[in-house]
Amino acid sequence: MCPLNSKYRLQWQEMKVPLHPPAWSKKEHAYACLNILTAGAFSGDKRKELQEELKRKFGNRKIVLTSSGRSAIHLALKALKIQEGDEIILPSICCPAVLVPILQNKATPVFADINLEIQLDHQSVESIVSPKTKAILVPHLFGGAAPMKDLERLAKEKNIGLIDDAAQSFGLEISEKPLGSFGTSGIIAFGIGKPISSWYGGAWIAPLYESTTPDLSEFLPKIREAKALLSFATSRAWRNWWPLVREIDLDLEKVEVPPLSQASQIGSLASWLALSLLKRENLLTECRKKNAKYLEALLDLTQLFTWPQRHHENIYTKLVACLKDPGHKTVDLDTIQNKWRMLLSGLRQKGFELAPPYLPLHLLCSRNSIPFRSEDLKNTENLWYKMVLLPVDPPLRHQSLEELALALPKILQQVKI
Repeated sequence: MCPLNSKYRLQWQEMKVPLHPPAWSKKEHAYACLNILTAGAFSGDKRKELQEELKRKFGNRKIVLTSSGRSAIHLALKALKIQEGDEIILPSICCPAVLVPILQNKATPVFADINLEIQLDHQSVESIVSPKTKAILVPHLFGGAAPMKDLERLAKEKNIGLIDDAAQSFGLEISEKPLGSFGTSGIIAFGIGKPISSWYGGAWIAPLYESTTPDLSEFLPKIREAKALLSFATSRAWRNWWPLVREIDLDLEKVEVPPLSQASQIGSLASWLALSLLKRENLLTECRKKNAKYLEALLDLTQLFTWPQRHHENIYTKLVACLKDPGHKTVDLDTIQNKWRMLLSGLRQKGFELAPPYLPLHLLCSRNSIPFRSEDLKNTENLWYKMVLLPVDPPLRHQSLEELALALPKILQQVKI
């Protein structure tokens, strides 16, 4: 029997579908725990090795490792010499974290619409470029790809920067060119829920002509890896992942665990985990694709969802579904947020943890009195409250996805999103 008081037991239950379970092998989990117990997070330095591997993947571009994808965006903006009042174009539907470095650089976000593939729409971008526009920030969403060739052409015509944010689509290629290598510079991330999920970290893929790295000492967060790892390991998410770890081992190759030594530099363990996952990147991608295809087929039987258009390859960090009938005629931010809280809470009680949908950034900026600019956001306004982000992480088993497909319609009926 659980020794905790009953009100805390829910945190310890074995989730059928935990939120963002990492595709770590048993040996990788064991090594992470060993580092916690022995303070081995300061042993060895795998950062140089990770830099060399990323250089190989991105055509010998300069690689600067960072603590997060957000920090990498800081680098990209600093390299473009963004100043107060400059405008940065980005989609209104994307991870809110990308907004932070824009605001910290005192630039003005300008929100463009998405297309029916749930990616940045290049025609919308073209319509809102102004003399103040200094860069287009392109986050590829949910494992898909934005129309980079059209956006590159536009950026060159207007002589503005283009930041290729492949945090959610690392490993995807367009015409045999990896995302992250288009435009002025690129960024990738190794955080939770990313294609290569260490537990934190990222990288700035600098332009070929960049000979110096901007000084980020004033604003880059200083992360002590042992402290970050200890906090991560004691979280509810870690505890919920362990049932999956006991049963599943995606590591088809022998993992060589580096020896512990007495001295190390910050970031070594996160770099080692990223390197280890990169060795089986293709396997992890195939697992996500199979899970997405299987879950989509199951949900097609419910006739409750439609699916975004797909004209390009997708590596599925999330399976995006759109509700056919949201159950209401008015779109109010508070109402939608409350209904989503009810839905996610109901699913969690049944053992399923889903990520909440992205709220449109133009609505969040308006609510918080943050200066911004936008024009016609027709697709954003029509789709954001209908989107459901479904998990397809490699460790998830088909049985768990079947149970999710059965539970989701019942709780949707109760909440009526």
